[in-house]
Amino acid sequence: MGNICGNLLANLFRETFGMSWMWNFRSMGIIIAAIGILNFFLLVDHPHKVGIVIDPPESNLETVEEVREESEEEVEEIEERLIGDHTKNSNGNNEVAADETSISFWKAWILPGVIPYALCVAFVKCSTYGMLFWLPSYADKELDYDDGEIEVIAIAYDIGTILGSVILGLLTDLTYKRRSPIAFVGLLVGAGLFLLVVFFSDSSKYLVYTIIFFVGFFVGGIFNIVAATAAADLAKGDALKGNDKALATVSGILDGSGSLGAAFGSLIIGVIRNVSWKGVFIFLSCVVFISSIPIFKAFLREIKEIVQIRKENQKDPE
Repeated sequence: MGNICGNLLANLFRETFGMSWMWNFRSMGIIIAAIGILNFFLLVDHPHKVGIVIDPPESNLETVEEVREESEEEVEEIEERLIGDHTKNSNGNNEVAADETSISFWKAWILPGVIPYALCVAFVKCSTYGMLFWLPSYADKELDYDDGEIEVIAIAYDIGTILGSVILGLLTDLTYKRRSPIAFVGLLVGAGLFLLVVFFSDSSKYLVYTIIFFVGFFVGGIFNIVAATAAADLAKGDALKGNDKALATVSGILDGSGSLGAAFGSLIIGVIRNVSWKGVFIFLSCVVFISSIPIFKAFLREIKEIVQIRKENQKDPE
């Protein structure tokens, strides 16, 4: 929604009020500064500061095998720990738990799943931001669209991203919150759609709008899902469970990896577009395909888990 509102505001300032592009940047800067000031004075950084006590989450086992292998002693141990944590919260004890120890930046990299997710986020963000930054220039220089048509193609991508985030996110919930299958398939489809842009860019404008919409749907939607849930998925592992400090380090790694991917991607696109705009979309197609490789192992594992859960549900309808 922010991208769409930004496009509309920029067009309003430029077309209606006759402002120059420089004033577009200034006006957006003023809006960002105003929101930053509001956040500084009004945003509460922790629920306990407003009297909200969060109960500890129930134990959530990842696979059917873990459910079967869980012994009675382990269950009792988990229950005792949860009861103890709940007692601490009820007494208003807001001190950091003893087991919440921070980990170094380099040790965080070797935690299970961090490197694959970081690579996936980096490559997906590279393609997503490549589209955000270079799509208007492509429509102007290569397709010779006017300002209104450039705005339409940019909004088509943003709307696709919004709907993709919602619909694909819903599908991940329907697959027992296993995100890798949806992400893997969506990235492969997105890689193919980038190639369609290469072959059909000279066709009808409405066909181009449609292809760009679905690029946003799959690539942009998957990026939002992966970026928003990667840290949460990693937090379910034993290495990060209950350790907010370590989780913060991992979240920083994922965000930083994505930013590096976007930065280097934009530099590479800037070089390639001087040779061929079609080469840009071939590059983006390759980047999206590469982003699916790190999560392929998780894709296979979670497909097996989904099949096993469905079999268990069929045996035990209750």
